[in-house]
Amino acid sequence: MSDITIRSAVKEDYPGVHQLLRQIAELHAEWRPDLFLPNAKLSVIGYRKCLKKAKQNPVLVAVMDGIIVGHLFAKIVHIKQMPHIKKRRVLYVGDLCVDGTCRGYGIGRRLMEEAQRLAHAHHCETLELNVYQCNESAVKFYERLGFAPQRLTLEKRLERDV
Repeated sequence: MSDITIRSAVKEDYPGVHQLLRQIAELHAEWRPDLFLPNAKLSVIGYRKCLKKAKQNPVLVAVMDGIIVGHLFAKIVHIKQMPHIKKRRVLYVGDLCVDGTCRGYGIGRRLMEEAQRLAHAHHCETLELNVYQCNESAVKFYERLGFAPQRLTLEKRLERDV
């Protein structure tokens, strides 16, 4: 495997990022067709808006031989003090994807290590993310990195009257 570079995304990276977004959208639609459409979730305009806010919402890419093989979208969130919740700062990972042909080479780990470095640089107390339970490989990946459940979202699917 060639050297992998982790860097901030630029507008020219959109085609590669879009391909990864399509991969994960198709997987989500396969796992939960009741929730997801098999469409990439970010247009070129939406992508450029993300890049304009990159100081508060970092976007990283993993590049190998000039090809985008992974991405990570994050957001620095300021949790306000409430009667029952402490004020804190969080780096929230909204999206992480590694090309299906490149998994198992440490690319996701490298992206998450850079996210953790960014979290420290922005004085965040935690690194947080959501993962769908049906994505078993991602759940195991995050657990290997030291993530543990913070809260649990439950659902009950309801029968529709026909």
